[in-house]
Parts: sequence; structure tokens; C-alpha cells
Amino acid sequence: MKLLIRWLTTIGMSSLAMAAGSWFPAIALDLEEINLRLQEIPVFTVTDSDGSPIVANLEEQLYAGVFIYPQDAIAFRDSVIRDNPAFEGQVKVTSASLEEIYALDRQQESLTAAEESIDFVYVPTSNQVNAAESLIPKDADGKPKFALNGVPLFAVKVQSASAIGEENNLAYITLPRTQTNAQGEQVEVGEFVPFFFSREQAQALARQYDAVQTQQGNTDKTAVLEVHTLEILLNNWEDRSDPELAKIWLVPAPESVDYVRRETQSGS
Repeated sequence: MKLLIRWLTTIGMSSLAMAAGSWFPAIALDLEEINLRLQEIPVFTVTDSDGSPIVANLEEQLYAGVFIYPQDAIAFRDSVIRDNPAFEGQVKVTSASLEEIYALDRQQESLTAAEESIDFVYVPTSNQVNAAESLIPKDADGKPKFALNGVPLFAVKVQSASAIGEENNLAYITLPRTQTNAQGEQVEVGEFVPFFFSREQAQALARQYDAVQTQQGNTDKTAVLEVHTLEILLNNWEDRSDPELAKIWLVPAPESVDYVRRETQSGS
């Protein structure tokens, strides 16, 4: 999968174009478990009225931005119109599921060198990038131990004060996973490890855990936030057979869910 390319600042708007054909068909993948984890995650692109993405050409490669937050897609659409007045009234923000984009991305990777392909670049929102970078562990010189090359994801782990420095000291917080049965009732079907696109959501879970521990008089355990990236998680889901990875489910940002809900209600 692709690492984050800060393409909005490196690609001139004059190089933007509309890709021919519709790029949002319903493509079935045999990676069912990955699809289940992606189908409820909304993402956003800027497209023409037919649903073809606005693409940028950089060094003979086409790129299309996939925005995690709708406000960034809106800002990009406005920039496209401002720098390309001919696109006025022709471009719009289009929502899709991450499952659809993932399928398209895999389809593009299978094209031959002679076929024109589009690189789908996941574009995070800047405040979540800044939040994630502030959580990256530092080395003895105060430098980050790794670079955040991708869309940040936030997980919550439990740390035991009495076991600091011991191996496997940290354990992910899990939540009950439910699904609707034949009677329309919500029933628990196990547990999952939530990976959030928003630090605020992860912080809320951490505060909730700490509050419960305080009420129970347990001061040994505290919740801490850990940073991952969407791109690495997708790679791990693809390449590694690990039951712990199977427990991870993505949790969409409330802003993204609200945008899609309003869009649906308005009939857009």
C-alpha cells in the first residue's frame, strides 16, 4: 500500500485532470475479512459529475487523493475550482467506503506497465498527523524513533506501573463486538481492538478506562495511547497470519460518519 505523499503541496493544480470512466464499481475481493473491516469506513474523493476522480499527473504517474476527513476533500475541491475555473460546477466531493478504494487500489496494482494506472493516496487531516507525531516515542537525543509515513491510527493500551520495563507489559484495550441476529437483536460475538482515526476518540476510551480503575481503587494500571498507520495495518492484514491482528477493527471518525449521514438524508 502507499505511504503518505504530501501531494496537495507538491503537485501543481494546473496538472489536475478528470480520469475517464467510472472508478467506483462494486468489486468483490476474496479477502473477505479485510473487506469486513473496511466496508463501514467512509472516505472522500473529489470527482466529476460521473464519479471519475480528479487526478494529478506527477512524473508520468496519475494520483488520486483519498481523504479521511470530509473537510479536507471540500478544501481540495475548492482549490481545484479556484485554480481551474473551467471545473466550476463539474466537480464535487464523493463519499465511498474504504473497502471500495482498497479494491480499486489492488486492481490498479495488477495492471501491466503498458496500462495507465492511478495511485490512490490516502490523505490524513493535519491536526491528527500533528497529534500522532506528538505521541511517537523519542530516543535519547529527543528525536522521534520513527517517522509517521501514513494515515495515523490511535490505539489504547493498558500499562501496569508495577511491571514497567517488563516484556509484554502493555495490552490493548478491547471492546465487545456485536452484530444483529435474525430477530433484529444486538448480540455479542466476541471482542475487538479498536483502532481510531481520531486521537480524541482514543483519549475518550483511555479516560473511561482510567476512571473505572480509579473507582475500583486500582492505581497500578493506566491507559496510554499508541500510534500506528493505516498503510502498515493493511499490509499486515494482507501478509501476516496473526490472530492478534484479526482482533483489530477500524473505528471511523465521527465527522466522517456525520457527513455521510447528512449526505444520505439530503439525497446527494
